[in-house]
Amino acid sequence: MSLKRRNIEKIKIYVFGCILIIGIWFFVTFPRLSIPMGIAYLSTLMSLPLYQKYQLLDKRRKTLYLTFIVVLLFAMIFPIGTLINNVANEITQINDYLPKFELFLKTRFSQLNSFLLQEFKFKLDVDPTPFVLEKLTSLSEKLLIMLPSLVGSFLELLLLLPMFYFFFLTSYQKLRQSLFKLVPNFLFERVFVLAHQFNSKFADYIVAKFLEASIVGVLIILGLSLINFPYAVILGLVAGITNILPYLGPVLGFAPAVLVGLIEGSPASVLGAMTMVFLIANLIDMILVFPLMVSRIVNLHPIIVIMSVVIGSQAGGVLGMILSVPVAAFIKLLLNEIYKELYQ
Repeated sequence: MSLKRRNIEKIKIYVFGCILIIGIWFFVTFPRLSIPMGIAYLSTLMSLPLYQKYQLLDKRRKTLYLTFIVVLLFAMIFPIGTLINNVANEITQINDYLPKFELFLKTRFSQLNSFLLQEFKFKLDVDPTPFVLEKLTSLSEKLLIMLPSLVGSFLELLLLLPMFYFFFLTSYQKLRQSLFKLVPNFLFERVFVLAHQFNSKFADYIVAKFLEASIVGVLIILGLSLINFPYAVILGLVAGITNILPYLGPVLGFAPAVLVGLIEGSPASVLGAMTMVFLIANLIDMILVFPLMVSRIVNLHPIIVIMSVVIGSQAGGVLGMILSVPVAAFIKLLLNEIYKELYQ
């Protein structure tokens, strides 16, 4: 290799390293841009195969394809509208829940005091009920104060997300080629393979987790509705969303249902039926859905998954917990490539 060529390779290494550092810095420093860009990129990865097939169609088939998508979107409006209406009604009912919660706390505190007095001749003088209610009231007030900001962030996301998605989808190949040109020659093959594996696994993982959460949520909504359990839609949505979190999700989704059942004073038979609904939904998830859709994609040891979720929660909260598993899978791929290079 000539001296000029070696100098060019060194420059490419420095440029490549600087771009990586700037990219990480941008992602951490500007979440209002990096989050919609990340969501748009994931959406692009998931819809890219369909878009590429669409590009190969003739004009007549493209028209039919677009018509089908429009009809499908309109067909989804009614069930989504019904779901939103049910959620809104249940949220309205939650406003009347504070007095019930206060009565529940006072009753349980009185029962605890009676037990302690009878068994140990000891009585608690401090009632935690006012403290808990004060914290809940303070939390609700903070949420009301934050509401305009949250609405503004949501509207900003709705504005930026389609723009980034359209840009990534229509310019994906050109953008990909431009980025790969920056990679030094001796790293090109490995970076290309890693990027391809990461994109495919990441997109497959997000789709699989979304479908898994949807299945669990729908099963729980149907099951709770059949036994006439209160707030079935909200509890099902919470269970589906929390199910995205590996291992911790089922527990986090089950806890609100237990609390609602206890505060409502539901009989043991109803609480048992509610528990069976969650148990059956999560068993279906563990035995059928997760092995077929998620575990083959990730292929990580359970301890590594738990550790990655904990680290992700500390680094990025809920979003970090969601992204921690595919990131851990990518780090595993990267370490495998390094191992092959050094020891094989």
